[in-house]
Amino acid sequence: ARHSPDLLRTSDPWFRGIELISGADGGVFIADWSDIGECHDNDGVHRSSGRIFKVVHGAPTTDGPGDLDRLSNAQLADLQESRNDWMSRQSRRLLQERAVAGQPMDALHERFRNRVAMASDPVVQLRALWCLHVTGGATTEWLLAQLDHPSEHVRAWTVRLLGDESTPSDDARHAFADLARRETSGLVLLYLASSLQEFPPGERWDLTEALSRRAEFAADRVLPLMIWYGIEPAVANRPARAVQIAEASPMLPLVRSIARRLTENIAVAPEPVNQLVAMLKGDDRRAWTQAVLGGMADSLRGYRKAAMPKSWTVVQDRLSSSPEREVRRLTQELSVVFGDGRALDELMQIAATETAEPKARRDAIRVLAQARASGVAQLLCELVEERDIGADAVRGLAVFDDAQIPGVLIPNYSRLREPTRAAAIV
Repeated sequence: ARHSPDLLRTSDPWFRGIELISGADGGVFIADWSDIGECHDNDGVHRSSGRIFKVVHGAPTTDGPGDLDRLSNAQLADLQESRNDWMSRQSRRLLQERAVAGQPMDALHERFRNRVAMASDPVVQLRALWCLHVTGGATTEWLLAQLDHPSEHVRAWTVRLLGDESTPSDDARHAFADLARRETSGLVLLYLASSLQEFPPGERWDLTEALSRRAEFAADRVLPLMIWYGIEPAVANRPARAVQIAEASPMLPLVRSIARRLTENIAVAPEPVNQLVAMLKGDDRRAWTQAVLGGMADSLRGYRKAAMPKSWTVVQDRLSSSPEREVRRLTQELSVVFGDGRALDELMQIAATETAEPKARRDAIRVLAQARASGVAQLLCELVEERDIGADAVRGLAVFDDAQIPGVLIPNYSRLREPTRAAAIV
């Protein structure tokens, strides 16, 4: 994409274009919420008026069929193939109203089914599909058959329509899971993931499992998150199934989210977290290990102490010596929350070492302040004048109720550098 010159400019600083609607001649109407009365609530001005602009390209087309309400059903159906989108939308609305009024639509249904099957233009196929839907011609049985349609757009909209007005049937849910295992279109998979939110929470697992194993879409920016939004309400009631999903999925954002959600419940349901931790054994899944640890850390950030999973002592040494720096850092952070004194001592040493990486020192300070362990406040007081981490040390001191802290900051304030000085003020 590129930023082209502005289509429309205005000298009115109060111009607020809030709606765009296409017209019968192809022009576009723009509703302008030009309001100098504080949303009309100050003095009541312009309660019944406003500004509407019209934008056209060249000379507007005026050779349409006239009053659409006078056209026959067949003529309205013809307009579904018009290049004018206003004509197709309005004719579709009229067909819907006539179907609701009881007019027979069987002949048109047959025609639209043929267009879905035979038309070469996907726009025409979709318009025919939408007409069938709004006029009552898209039965569940027929829609299920369209899940094998050659067009990804028809398949995607079929998924949407099967769950648009009610909870998808058992047949639809089984068909969705089957489609998710063999579908090649990322667009269709995204629609399938969106449909999860229409399922009863207890019925979402089969489709989730099928979607979550699609390794070729593991790096997709949207699909793993849409799967998570669909399955999240079900995790607390079926944690063992959630662990199975996380274990087998190459979609790291999904794995991280499941680990976070399960760890949030560690106080009342520790076993699922223990099962996840027990899987953190080999170096062959470093990215997956990091995702699980990251999710656990996300959940426990802010905790001073949490119950240690039984498997943690088995995997801790291996994780602490991982070649991945982030795995080692997350292991230290979690070990502190789980009450491991060794990890606390290591972080104290990192924070105090001037030659250590500033990022590592900042991470250590954050975790130490969160733990509020003995000796941490004294250490942070010694670090406030350091250029790279002084501000982090000051922010860490904010969590301590210690009488010595004002005596460190106030007399030394004039020597503090920015951003440490600003952090001390805050």
